[in-house]
Amino acid sequence: MNICIITTRFEDREYNFAPYGELVPRLLKKGHSVHMIGLRNEGQPAYEKSGNLHLHRARALFVPSVLNRILLSMLSYEVIKSLEKGIDLFVAHDVHGFGLKYIVKKPIVVDAPVVNIELFKCVDFKYSGIGVFISSISFFLLVLVTSIVQYLTLRSANHVFTNCRKFKYRMAKEWGIDDKKITVTTAGVNPERFSRNNNGDVYRNKLNLNGKIVVLITLRNLVTNWLVKKWWKAEPYKKNEILEVFSKVGFNHIKFK
Repeated sequence: MNICIITTRFEDREYNFAPYGELVPRLLKKGHSVHMIGLRNEGQPAYEKSGNLHLHRARALFVPSVLNRILLSMLSYEVIKSLEKGIDLFVAHDVHGFGLKYIVKKPIVVDAPVVNIELFKCVDFKYSGIGVFISSISFFLLVLVTSIVQYLTLRSANHVFTNCRKFKYRMAKEWGIDDKKITVTTAGVNPERFSRNNNGDVYRNKLNLNGKIVVLITLRNLVTNWLVKKWWKAEPYKKNEILEVFSKVGFNHIKFK
């Protein structure tokens, strides 16, 4: 079978073409031919081949990266059309499949790990407050545009994969997508790659941690706090709560930067 996967996230060889790290090697092992289409960075070739794996790279536009992701199928139009005749199935990662329906006449599967239904519904003055909206208008417009694009992409697909039953339910109920064409594949862990028995020294040396623990906490501001509350229906941790948690597990020196 000849499969074409459209995603901007396949360049990290160490992680085996994330987020298709488990899928692509298995497809190749079964004898399938895989064409992956992504964006071309400076110095990279437009095409590479290794066995049955073909990597195609389209040149990105000089625009914000999110727009390149949305426009990936259209930026790759010539490559996609040249491959279409020999491809049995097109697979697109989320909004990367936007517009693909109008380019090819082959079956299209969209992988949608996260669905922006909540954002699609509540980006307005009612929830955000006038001050937050004005200071973050570009962010909200971006959220709104990507949500609409995702909606149109999923509606046009022949089949949709998501990793949460809740997303399936809401896609069917609120976006009107036939639940018979939505498949839930829950996230899992490959014990060969992630195991408690793995030696952590390899990763410590690679990251030059020298015995220190690095904790990454995402950007916290009025906008992200709002998203956590309204989208994930959760309550962000406060500084004193984070201190308490780390103190309980034995960390005596904690710094916030």
